[in-house]
Amino acid sequence: SQRIAANKHVLNRFKIDGVIETGVKPWDWIRSNLLPLLPVSVLQGPDGVYFVAWRYDATAADAVAHVDAGADGEIEIAETVNYDTSQVLNDFTLKYALSLRTGNFLGTARLGAAYDAAQPGAGVSYHCEVSQRRHEDPDVGPGSGVFSESIESAVVYDDATANAVLAWRALAFAFARRTIEAMVPEESWAWLERGNVLTLTVPWLYLDRQ
Repeated sequence: SQRIAANKHVLNRFKIDGVIETGVKPWDWIRSNLLPLLPVSVLQGPDGVYFVAWRYDATAADAVAHVDAGADGEIEIAETVNYDTSQVLNDFTLKYALSLRTGNFLGTARLGAAYDAAQPGAGVSYHCEVSQRRHEDPDVGPGSGVFSESIESAVVYDDATANAVLAWRALAFAFARRTIEAMVPEESWAWLERGNVLTLTVPWLYLDRQ
């Protein structure tokens, strides 16, 4: 479909490899094997179920429009800005390359805040490093700000894909999620779709094209 084609540039870097040996509903297989790995949401629309890919690596150059609450009096911004820290994660492990002969995973990808001599192949993430420092409890000391996630995949055998999975998860979960609600004129903004990247200016919140 056109919606799936629109997400190709985000999802093509993930390579999936697997064999389905027994009968399974396609949706059940997708939900178990693909959704935990990909930066997507599954939504219901007038034409049925569709996928939205999220650009956690987006910059202002990727924006399709600019919402300027300071210049447009018809744009209303909610007084309360919500922050959600319940999903913060900043140390990631993915076991992959499942051996059908032994049932063991032959590959392990790791992304964290600092180099680990025990895992020389582990990646270092600036976002994870800042997140761990920000959430460290001074009364407890080093390590108290580490929130770990370990997942497994039976359909990933490619090193680059394993690292790509951890990279987007670090961008998505290393920090609290900030939600700013805006009401905009429908006649000007009805063309927007979920997943579009915007920049936002709200002078009283000190946001300038963020």
